[in-house]
Amino acid sequence: SNTLPRNIIPGNTKSVYLTDEWTDEIRESLKVQAEYDYFEENRPEDLPVIDAVIEYMTEMLANSSTKINGAMQSSEALSRYISQMDACALQEFLNSMNDKSFKDVKNKAAYWRSSIINFLRERAAELVTA
Repeated sequence: SNTLPRNIIPGNTKSVYLTDEWTDEIRESLKVQAEYDYFEENRPEDLPVIDAVIEYMTEMLANSSTKINGAMQSSEALSRYISQMDACALQEFLNSMNDKSFKDVKNKAAYWRSSIINFLRERAAELVTA
């Protein structure tokens, strides 16, 4: 299906991959947290989307604030959710994006950032109420 996350490389990001020492450290830390090596070994076809998700999370942590669902959120507030992104959560997120249509999305980067945080918020709420 053309709507599978692995078939939709998030383009139109309107952002530049951040490349200084600090953001490189954030990115590498997120890769360890998300067990990136598992995906390299077992799901290499998903790596382009996983790389994009990690990049979006890096941007959210590196910037002082990010617009999520139309409202500015501090990196401190977002970090509480991003810190929960492990391999299991990442796989669940990718699965949740399988049914999404990107046809009318004008700013894919904003859509992906909001989708990541929305997913992590909902997942955290489910874990609390379970």
